[in-house]
Amino acid sequence: MKTMKKRLAASNTQVKKRRFITLIEILIVVGIIALVSGLATIGIRKALRDQKFRTEAYQVLTTLRLAQQLMIVLNTDVHVKFKRTDEGFNYRIELDDKLSERWHKELTRNRPLLKEIHAINFKDALEGGEGPLDIRFLSGGTVMSQGVMRLGTAAPGSPGALETFICLPGFPHFLQTTSSPQEDVACDAAVQRKYDQAVTQVTVAEVNEKNSQFKDTETEEKPKNDKKESQAAPKKS
Repeated sequence: MKTMKKRLAASNTQVKKRRFITLIEILIVVGIIALVSGLATIGIRKALRDQKFRTEAYQVLTTLRLAQQLMIVLNTDVHVKFKRTDEGFNYRIELDDKLSERWHKELTRNRPLLKEIHAINFKDALEGGEGPLDIRFLSGGTVMSQGVMRLGTAAPGSPGALETFICLPGFPHFLQTTSSPQEDVACDAAVQRKYDQAVTQVTVAEVNEKNSQFKDTETEEKPKNDKKESQAAPKKS
């Protein structure tokens, strides 16, 4: 009997120990699940934030592309103006046009509010005055805002800030976003100066060639005209 009691007591002790160990295991598993869930939630929030930021940046890019196209197609002056509010950035197109009231209203309506973009940085080579940020597409493309537009979730240099850039070269150009202005030729002012100089040289050469051709044609036609005039002159009796 004593032996049986000892065995039962030992068995009960092992069961209690086993239950205690199982409880610890459950707590560990629950803790791991909570940790993984928290990390997953943070990851999901970050992914959503990234996606919203990229969507808003693409909306800005699309609006700038539309403004440039309107300038070229309609041959009119177009502005894209940004204004900071407590809820985010408002932005819209303004243009001098002769479109119908319906189309004018549609094109110049306020774009979706920018809530994830908290900082827009742009230094315009046109040296605009104070007031809302104004991106200008003027004079059929001969006068346009030039510089690098930064769109970010925070000010430049802020740790962890998302940012993207849109390079405006100052003349009609295919606009796109870039993560590094140094990798986009349109952002390089030195390259743009070389481009402008090359275009100017080519234009001057073409003008000089046309003038030379015109002078040669004029020189060839002049003797023919003199000969015709001499033949047409009446003989004196």
